[in-house]
Amino acid sequence: MGKILRHPLFIICASLLAVIVGWMVHSPILDIIVSVFGMVHVWLLMKEKMANFIFGILAFGSYVYIYISSGLNAMAVVAFVQTAFLIYGWYFWTKNKKGNEVPATNRFTRKQLMFWATGMGVAWILWGLLEKYVFHGSLPFLNSLTAVLSLTAEYWLSRKYLENWHLWIIADAIAVLTVFLSGLYPMVILMGINTLLSIQGLREWRANEGKEMNKEKITQFV
Repeated sequence: MGKILRHPLFIICASLLAVIVGWMVHSPILDIIVSVFGMVHVWLLMKEKMANFIFGILAFGSYVYIYISSGLNAMAVVAFVQTAFLIYGWYFWTKNKKGNEVPATNRFTRKQLMFWATGMGVAWILWGLLEKYVFHGSLPFLNSLTAVLSLTAEYWLSRKYLENWHLWIIADAIAVLTVFLSGLYPMVILMGINTLLSIQGLREWRANEGKEMNKEKITQFV
């Protein structure tokens, strides 16, 4: 499965599928284009390519308008902040890359993960209440959970923490249900494929992290 997901033909076929389904259900052109950009972004990110930021910024910048039009207020805020994080991530990766290689992958300590988990739990409850009673958005607690997970994941991604993929897997799986209930059918394909790519991204980054560690050991030995 990993070889299939890594092959360029996979993302080409996935993009064509999103276009065909979008055309069949008469989705707006913008929805279809953004779905394709979003998948290309995750696919390039899985392969640790700097170009992922270009497609990510274009996709999430467009999501702001799409989500507001669909009444998904929490997700619209997420898309706006994610765009900012992607711009920051592009800067951070460029600044910290080693020659032609991307920056080394980072890891959290158990204590740091506990801190983040507590913060995300509190943010989810507060955001859900705000979304339900103030903004009266659709699917308030489901959207707010996706929002908190996605925002945190995007920040971790910008700093190149391996754990960002764990959050993306959960967030994308939840988003499949959210966008389906909201009638954004091309995005159902996007989020479903993104879930698979996130799982593969975790595997790819782990493997590359191991290669980085071996290089360091060899360098120190020499």
